[in-house]
Amino acid sequence: TGFSYDQRWIREDMARKFPKRFDKADYHLGMFHGQERQGRSDKDHYCPFTRTSLEELGYDYWALGHIHKSQILQARVPIVYPGNIQGTHFKEKGPKGACLVTLSKGREAEIEFVETTDWQFYEQPIKLPLLDGVDDLREIFERTYQEVKRTAEEEGLHLLTQFCFQLSLTDKDNLLLLKRYGEELMDQLRWQIDNKDNNFVAYPITYSIEVDRSEQKRVSNLYQQALLEKWQEYKDPAKFEALLQALFRHYHWQRYLKKEVDDEQFQEDVYQQALNKMDLSTTNYRQKQWRD
Repeated sequence: TGFSYDQRWIREDMARKFPKRFDKADYHLGMFHGQERQGRSDKDHYCPFTRTSLEELGYDYWALGHIHKSQILQARVPIVYPGNIQGTHFKEKGPKGACLVTLSKGREAEIEFVETTDWQFYEQPIKLPLLDGVDDLREIFERTYQEVKRTAEEEGLHLLTQFCFQLSLTDKDNLLLLKRYGEELMDQLRWQIDNKDNNFVAYPITYSIEVDRSEQKRVSNLYQQALLEKWQEYKDPAKFEALLQALFRHYHWQRYLKKEVDDEQFQEDVYQQALNKMDLSTTNYRQKQWRD
């Protein structure tokens, strides 16, 4: 027994509309695309349920969808997110697969994770030393790729890689170098791999910048506070959607992109990009103040 979505969000518990277990069936399975109720209006968008509401129906197994991470919510009456069979972005790192479930009368279900991943998404953290210029940064890109390649070869993996540069708010010179040359250096690295390595086991896709905000209060100012307040305001999904109505209604979005984009992941990616832009903007602002 299952159901389909007839709209983007469903905020009611659809489990209440499911029938009780069919007594004449050997096994009654439930399929449910939703998330556990969190009790927050900004989170409970996808058929929020409780484990009790599923268990009370008496089914033999619940196969859940929506969360792309394999997890067993309950084993006695199996309520299981098998996850997805292949990661699709860097929020879905590590091995992916399916759950092979064996049901037997009078026995607890046997649940086995079966890996199906061909390529895994992988993040390589990098703490930058003080750089003198773009040549130092290029060397770090190339050295990091070789480290990831060795990891893939040693563990028998295929890794789609993101370089995660870890900076502090005061590390303005490295931040500006990355913003100015990062994309160019990543393109050069991919070009070298495409033209020299016909059997690669690791491939650099992108890079990210993670800023340690533990010093934020010490270096904060009114300009930065104003940016952060505006950023917090648009973390409300309703305001976020209203802001991007022109995009969501665009013909190309509706036809080509909507079905390929995970709403929550898209929103999270936009927030992270906004934070990165804010860090760079704050750095430029401080430099201007120091010059003045």
